[in-house]
Order: sequence, then C-alpha cells, then structure tokens
Amino acid sequence: MKTPPQTELSPARLKQVFAGPVILRFHPRVQRTGGWLKHWLQDLIGAGLAITVGLGALTVRPFSVWFEEWSYDLPYALRSDASVDGVAVVSMDAVSRTSLGQGEPGDWSRQLHANLLDRLIGRGARAVVFTTVFSDPSSTNSADQLFAQALRRARGKVVLAAGVTNGAALKPIAELASAAPWGVLSAPSGSDGIIRRHGSLAGHPTLAGRLAQAQGKSFSGTLDSRWFQYYAPVLSLTEVSYEEALRGAEPPGSFKGKIVFVSAPTPDSERLPTPYTRWSGQRASRTEVEATAMLNLTGREWLSRLPTAVETGIVFVAGGFLGLAFMGMRRRAAVLLASGAVLLVFGGAFLLFTQLQLWFPWLVVAGAQIPLAFGWALLCEMVDRPGIPRRLPNLPTPGLVPATASIPMPTPTSPRVAPPAAVSDLPRIPDHTLLRCIGRGAYGEVWLVRDVIGRHQAVKIVKARNFPSPAPYEREFKGIEQFALVSRHHPGLVHVLHIGRHDAGGYFFYIMELADDDSGAMPLVPDQYSPRTLASELARRGHIPVRESVQIGLALCAALQHLHERQLVHRDIKPSNIIFVEGRVKIADIGLVAHITASGDAMTRLGTDGYLAPEGPGTPQADLYALGKVLYEISMGRDRWQFPEFPTTVGTRPDQDDLRRLHEIILTACEHEPAHRYPSATEMHTVLARLLEPA
Repeated sequence: MKTPPQTELSPARLKQVFAGPVILRFHPRVQRTGGWLKHWLQDLIGAGLAITVGLGALTVRPFSVWFEEWSYDLPYALRSDASVDGVAVVSMDAVSRTSLGQGEPGDWSRQLHANLLDRLIGRGARAVVFTTVFSDPSSTNSADQLFAQALRRARGKVVLAAGVTNGAALKPIAELASAAPWGVLSAPSGSDGIIRRHGSLAGHPTLAGRLAQAQGKSFSGTLDSRWFQYYAPVLSLTEVSYEEALRGAEPPGSFKGKIVFVSAPTPDSERLPTPYTRWSGQRASRTEVEATAMLNLTGREWLSRLPTAVETGIVFVAGGFLGLAFMGMRRRAAVLLASGAVLLVFGGAFLLFTQLQLWFPWLVVAGAQIPLAFGWALLCEMVDRPGIPRRLPNLPTPGLVPATASIPMPTPTSPRVAPPAAVSDLPRIPDHTLLRCIGRGAYGEVWLVRDVIGRHQAVKIVKARNFPSPAPYEREFKGIEQFALVSRHHPGLVHVLHIGRHDAGGYFFYIMELADDDSGAMPLVPDQYSPRTLASELARRGHIPVRESVQIGLALCAALQHLHERQLVHRDIKPSNIIFVEGRVKIADIGLVAHITASGDAMTRLGTDGYLAPEGPGTPQADLYALGKVLYEISMGRDRWQFPEFPTTVGTRPDQDDLRRLHEIILTACEHEPAHRYPSATEMHTVLARLLEPA
C-alpha cells in the first residue's frame, strides 16, 4: 500500500513552518543543508546583528535623531485632535496698529500695554503673558515706569518673554524684569526646527515654566525631561483685536478666568513647524506653541519618555527574539510575522502615547530590527536553498533538435497586424507647426506654434507618462474640457480654441491664445519670443502702482466671478498664470480647474504654496485668497511669504494713502478663516472699485 504524502497539519510540516530555530535545528533538513552548527551560527549572527543595529539606532547620532523624531511624530498622524480651553489671545494686528498709530510690535507704546493690562486684570483674566521681548527701553522713560507700575499692580499674574542670543538670555529691561517674572520663549529641540521638549537650550527658565509656577505648579527635576504634547494642527483660541480689548469692545466673558496672551500675528515665514506639519503642511504661530507649552505644564499633560534602561532592555529583548524567530521559517510565514510584528509594535506605542502619555523610539524596533532580522533570514534561506536556474522558453538545448521542429506552422487565416509604431517624443499637432518650447510644467509643455495661414498661437501638450497614475491625467483633461466651455464667453479668461486627444500616443493637447511678447517686438520673432505674464511684469518693474494694480484686480475678479457662477474654480491663481493678451490680463494655466466643493478639505491639495488657502482649494473663497496674495505682491513689491507686512519704503511712494486702503482689502481677502473673507468675487470687485472713485 502506497504511503500517503504528508498533510499540511502533520507535526513535521508544522515544525518546518512555525517551530523556530530551537526545534528546527533537529529537523532532517538541517543535515541535508549543512548541519546544526552552521544554523546555530546563523541564528546567533542574526540576533547579534538585530541587537547591534538596534543599539546603534538608539544611541548613535545622527541615526538616533532620525528614529527619535519620527517615533515622536508618527502617532500624531492617527491621533484625533483635542480641544483646548482657558486661553485667549489679544492680537496686535494690522487693524490695531493702524488705528492706534503704532509701528513694529517691539515699538508699541508701553503706556498702551499698561492700560491694556489694567483692563484685562479688571475683566477677570487669570494671567497675562506678553510674548514681545522688551529688551530695549522705550523712547520715553515714563512709559516704562507706567508699564512697570501696572505689572506690580497685577501682583504676579503677568509673565514677560525673553529671547536667547548666543546662549545668553535677552531679558526685559531691568525696570520691567524687577516688576514681573520672565522666561525665555520655547526653542526648537529637533534637527528639523520642531519644538519637542520643554526647557530652554541655555538653561534659563522658560516662559511656560514661569507661568506654571505663577499658577502654583511645582515640578521635580528639570523641564528638559518633559516633552511637548501637541493638541491639534491649529488651536482654536479666542482671539480679540488689541484695539477692541483696549476700549472694552470684546464679547462679554472673553477674558474671565482665562490666561491671555498679548502677541503680534506670526508672519507665514516665521510660523513654527509641529509634528502635524509633516502630514498637513500647516505650521503653528508662536502664540499657539507657547499656549501648548503652558497647557502642558499647568494641566500636567506633557509626554514622558521611557527611561534609558527600559529602552535598552526593549532593544535587547526585541533584537534577540526577532533575530531567532525568523530563522528557518517559510517565506510566507516570515512575511506574515514581520507585518504583524510591525503592527503590534506601532499599536503598543500608540496606546502608550494616547493613554499613558508615554513614548519611546519604537521605530528602532519596527523600522530597523524587524526588517534586518527578516532580511538576514531571507539571505540565509537563499544560501541554504539556492534556486534552480530556469531556462529561457523556446530555446532548444544545443545539439538537440526541438520536439516541435517537425510540426509545421499553421497558415495564417487573417492579415498580420503590425505592431504599433513608436510615438515620437514630439507629438504631431494637426495643421500646426511646432516652433519652440516656451514653458514647462510638472506634466506638460507649452509650445509656440504657427497654423496653416501663418498665425502664431500657443499649444499645451500633456503626456500621460508624466503622471503617476491615469487618474490625475484624466483629471487634467476634464479640467480643460470644463474650462473650454466657458473660456470664450469672458474677456478675462484665456480662450481655448481647440482640444485634441491622441490616446494611442499617450497625450492630449489644447490650442489657446498666445500671450503678448514680453519684449513688445512687432512682428513676433519666434526665436526671441518670451510670454508676457504678470510675473515677468513684476520682475521688470519691482512693483505696480496702486491704481494699475486695482485695475488688474477688477479684471481678475470679473473673470473669477464668471467661473464661479458656472460652479468652477481655478485653484492655482498666481502671477505666472496671469498673461497679457493685446494688453489685457487674462487667467491662464487651467489644468487644475474643477467643480466647486462644499469644503476645501474634500479636494486634493493641489496648487502653489503661499497662494494656497489654509483650508485647501476647491471653493471660491480659496480663489479669492490666492488673488489677494497676487495683489499683495504686485502692489507692495514684496514676496507672498512676507505677507501681511507693509512696505517699509511706503513713505517714498506717491500713492501711499491708496496703498494703505488696498492693504486693508488684501487683509480681508486673505483672512485665515474663509467666513471672514469676501463672500464672492463680485463683493471684492465692488470694494476694489471704490478705490478708484474720486475722494
């Protein structure tokens, strides 16, 4: 009787797949592939490598820094946002600066600060924090004295900020430092600029630590052992304008029982990265970071890192176990074990992080030890069980006649289909001659072309191979299709004259109006042609006078309203996408045009940084935000990243009064919250038009 083959559940089979190195080394396979000593050496080498690499990733810089920072940051990607309460902000915003006649934040009248402080304490503020560093005396000593007297009247409820320069504290002036406690602003503790630790680099008391002490909190040890716990990408803090707070016009109860931060808005270029920045791109203001530090310390909500001895023990145990566990396993079982181990480590770290406010560099295990142990086991398996080389199909063994040689090939009954010809890298545009590439983007090129009757036009060629997948390629084609239906019905939109598609060649194209020659040469010389855009105009002139900027804004508002009324948004308004055709501005580069969404978060965050609204693209208010940044650049002559700064040379410009009025309009268009912007392009058009009316 024939012996049946081994079943999948036989003891020998289970040992071979799952038993691990200790049992497997006595399996008969060991004798066939080199003996038990060789395999035990492989096991010990695997465990030693896993332990050594783990300790190196834990302690050797710069590798340890990378594992540390990513282990700290990754749980924030899945953790739900937490709401905060008990903090309010008095903003030294542009409106207050203008109405109160003040300059830069450090130059504001300290008599105003004294009056504000008395009002805040009188309205029940639990504490007041000034984030401006008062390191220089004010122009009038009496103002410093008045401010110092107000600080003393607050009786320990006020904390002042200090900076750090070359390791030394940049303290408030002596008169103020003697009247109220001070602490240094939080400084980055990571290689990427993210603030992860409490405590200061120079060992001075921190602003948040001083505030916590003023609130009666005491700490054992140094603050360096405590780590930031961030609550959300952006904190929803009660914000009141400085001017409103000064005259008591804030909503009732805005300050009662709260810690009030008096601070200037943080420019986009000075906003601080947080762990959330890796995923959302959003950065935090200085006030949000200091409020987070204060809430951590006053509410005892900071994160703690596991002791060094515990982390070292985890690395030893994990390295030893993993170095042995994968050895001798079947490849599929090893893949399952590796995947499950990574998920288990991350799940445990995430629970420690969210439930116990503990963390450790778990990526040392999940990102270094597990892959190394798996790779070593795979290498050993390949050495022990080398694969059998495969012969190429249809290649006969030399000296032998193939078995199929005597079988005649069947006569074809259908015509032979020739393989598709290779598509040239220079697509063919019917009835047009490609003259010169005049622009390139991520997914396509813009060419200067001449039609059969000698007219010059522009054509954009979009190739499918430039996209990571078919979806964005089809999305861009859909955007062109939607825009073409409305483009020729408004003078502020570039006219799409023809759309063509060549699926076999893997590209589509669209022919459109040609921008004016930037040099102004007539007739056009193809070899010297350069398109005239708002970006090239700004580069040549430095800035555009207010009345001309307003005329441009009016034309763009009208064009955007035409799009928005047809439920479309542009999503990439910027100077380089605005061209001049016969001297008139037109919106071009229309590949991102899409239907309006209810919320910007519902649409992929495509667009250009600096012009992209905080909530993302997809709404009319997001287009107006980008238009506001464009008007800021062309009228102020400043980069978008400097927004909302006002030009320092405005006193030399003859249109300075109109420039200030335009600046207010731009501030509204670029409000952080969409609800605070202009509700429509028509509304913004109306406000801009008033600037041109005679006084």
